[in-house]
Amino acid sequence: MKRALLTFIILVLVSNALFASITFSGSARLRPRYDLIINKTGDQSTHSGDIYFQYRAKLNIHGSLGDNFYFKGQISHNSPANWSKMGDGSDLPSASSDASGQSPSIAFTEINLGYKGEKWAYKLGRFSYGHNTLLDIHYYPTKLVDIPFFIFNNNAITGAELSYNFNKHYLKAALSIDENHINYQNFIDAEVDSVVYDQEGITAMFNAGLKFDNIKINPSFLISGGKSMSNPITAGVVAQYAPSGLLLKAEAAYSVSDHAKDLYAYNGMILRTEVRKKIGMGTLRLMYDHSRMSYSRFNGQNYATSQSGIYHYTWLEYTMPLFKSEFGSVVLRPVWRCYYSRMEATDKEYTRHKIELFLQYTF
Repeated sequence: MKRALLTFIILVLVSNALFASITFSGSARLRPRYDLIINKTGDQSTHSGDIYFQYRAKLNIHGSLGDNFYFKGQISHNSPANWSKMGDGSDLPSASSDASGQSPSIAFTEINLGYKGEKWAYKLGRFSYGHNTLLDIHYYPTKLVDIPFFIFNNNAITGAELSYNFNKHYLKAALSIDENHINYQNFIDAEVDSVVYDQEGITAMFNAGLKFDNIKINPSFLISGGKSMSNPITAGVVAQYAPSGLLLKAEAAYSVSDHAKDLYAYNGMILRTEVRKKIGMGTLRLMYDHSRMSYSRFNGQNYATSQSGIYHYTWLEYTMPLFKSEFGSVVLRPVWRCYYSRMEATDKEYTRHKIELFLQYTF
C-alpha cells in the first residue's frame, strides 16, 4: 500500500512538471507540549503531567480539468488532527523495532471530485466542511468543547455537497454518509425466510452565508437519521464582525436527541466567543466556550443513568510571522488551552491544561 501510494505521488509530481493544471500546497508543523491533567472528586484529587513532541505534514493536490471541473486530494497521517507523537511506539517497521524507528503512515485524508461555476458548485467524496460549534455538539455530544470535530473527524465529511452563490451570499446543502448498514438480508436456512431492511446512517446539513460589508452571518441546521448511537437535530448560528485589524466572532448552537431508538438521549447547548487582533508583529487570539449537556443512556426499557455536565474551554495564542516569500512562510505560535468539565450529579471535575509552541512551515 505504501509503495503504491509513493508511486502515485511520484506520478503526480511528474505530471505537475508537464501540465500546469496540477498544483500543490501544504504545511508542516512541529510542537512540543506540556500536558497537565487534574481529576478531582470532592476533596480528593490526582495530578498527571507529561512533556512530549508532536509533528504532522499535509500535502494538498488540486487538479483542474477545465470548464470549472476539478479534483482535490489531501495526503497526511490519518490520526486525530493528523498529528503523530514522537516515541510513542506506533507505526513501527516491525514488532522488533525500537520506538525510535517510528514513521507515521500516510493516507488520503481528503479526496473529492467537484465543479465550481460562477453560481453553482458541487463536491463528491471526502472533503473539508469547515469547522464550527454546530459540528462539535452534533457529532460529539459527550465531548463538546476542545474542537472535537476538527480533531476526531479531521474536519471532514464523506458524502456530497451542493451550493449556490448569489451576490456575496450563498446557500449550501450537504449529505454526510456517517454509517453504512446492510440494507437487505435473506436468511434461507431459517424456518421462515427473514428479510431485513435498514437505512444508512446519514446527516443532512443546511447552511447559509450572508455578508454585509464587515459582517458575516451563517445560520445552520443539521439532522441525522439511521445512526446506531443517536440521531440528533442541531440548529445554530455563527456571526462575525471584521473591521481592519480586528475580528469579533460569536457562535451558538442547540442540539437535542430524544428518539426512542437512540442509545443516548440528550439535549445541550454551546456558546463560543472569539477575538482576534493584530498586536505588534503578530496576531493575538482569545477563544472561550461555555457548554451544558444533559444525557441519559437507554437500557432497553427506559432511559437510565441520567447525568448533566458543565463544560468550559479557553484558548489563548499569539501568532508571530518569522519569514515570508513567494514560495511560503514560517510562523511561530505559543498556545495555552484549558479544558474544564464538572458532572453535577457526582461532583467530578476534570481539568486539562495544554501549553504548546507551534513551528509551522507553509508552502
